[in-house]
Amino acid sequence: GTGGLSIGAWSVNHDATFVCEELSGRALPLLLFNMAIRNVNGYILHKDVLSGEVQAVYRLTKGEKYSDLERVDEVPEMDFDLVITNPPYSLKHEWQQIPSYMADYGAPPTKAADYAFILYGLSRMAITGMLCAILPHGVLFRGQREAEIRQKLITENRLESVIGLPDKLFLNTDIPICIIVLSNGTENTLFIDASKEFLKESKKNRLRAEDVEKITDTFRKKATVPKYSKLVNMAEIESNGYNCNLPRYVDTFEKKPLPDIGQVTEDLIRIDKEIRKTELELAKALEEL
Repeated sequence: GTGGLSIGAWSVNHDATFVCEELSGRALPLLLFNMAIRNVNGYILHKDVLSGEVQAVYRLTKGEKYSDLERVDEVPEMDFDLVITNPPYSLKHEWQQIPSYMADYGAPPTKAADYAFILYGLSRMAITGMLCAILPHGVLFRGQREAEIRQKLITENRLESVIGLPDKLFLNTDIPICIIVLSNGTENTLFIDASKEFLKESKKNRLRAEDVEKITDTFRKKATVPKYSKLVNMAEIESNGYNCNLPRYVDTFEKKPLPDIGQVTEDLIRIDKEIRKTELELAKALEEL
């Protein structure tokens, strides 16, 4: 809500045009401030993505040091090279009518609007663009309407990657989350399970620079790394019923080495002696009583 993800993208491309859409009226001033002090070009909308209702539109124009900010009536039509969404997870929403961007897929279930945000993002993405959606793992395997939408996205060659991250990364939730990367014309899907590589800090976990670098390097190379990632074709996903749960594709199980039989025998003999010694001490105590 405060523009953190957009600022991350801005940090590698100061000259890009950014369009941010935010529902929270409380977060909006911080979003405007954070973008303006970075001298960003673009637009910020106070908008409910699910209903399409727009309360206000602001234009940011790059100045000498800070962006000039003015309220305008609308945003020019444009498609985007990169769409990033980190929506509220599994938000309940009653669909009064199906928005146009869902026409080819149908509406998600009322109990979870996660796929609505994905489909909306796709509708704003350029043909050669990319969508990165940060969502709970349920979107990977839940059934019924979500399974139908997920299957259509896969058969349309749009699921480029699924990246599993550790739990306790965010301040507002402890659940593990995943990044779903969508694009056009991707024949294979890269599954990355990065959930076990992080730094634990107090009650929260943090991705270190080397953890991020490993994820991005694996993604760019579309590399299969034992117990970490696997490049999967559509036939394998189809054989799993279009279930994209990471353990179906990336086996991270670490087999523990068998204990030394000699050491186990010595431990059993020692424990047996300790039991007999304790029994004798107990019998002696009872006799004295």
